[in-house]
Amino acid sequence: MANDIPMDWVDKLFICMAEFYGERWTKNLEKPHAIVFSKAAWQSALDGLTYDQIRNTLKYLKRAAQDPAAIPPHQIEFWRYAKENLVPHINYTAQQEKGNPEVAKAALGDIYKKLQGYHGNVLHGT
Repeated sequence: MANDIPMDWVDKLFICMAEFYGERWTKNLEKPHAIVFSKAAWQSALDGLTYDQIRNTLKYLKRAAQDPAAIPPHQIEFWRYAKENLVPHINYTAQQEKGNPEVAKAALGDIYKKLQGYHGNVLHGT
């Protein structure tokens, strides 16, 4: 059975994944022949997908990869995202700006004071 996925599609996928995930993607490809073997495995695994399905899945993964804890999908996950229209988990909280530490410190101080007052009332029966 011939594979209908052109190797240049796989090459582009590898470039995108390296761009999106950085070392999380490339560290497993450093051994000799690893990239050749991996590309052949991906080409085989992508069989049955259209160019648009692959492209749309890469769009989702680009967003998902912005979370530093996100790991690249393996071939079967990628295929399922593309074929079954599953959407990879995207951690939107990782994208949000951090709050002002001074405001948080003041709020924690207020909470601490209230807890001390409550604790004191319980102990002293007031």
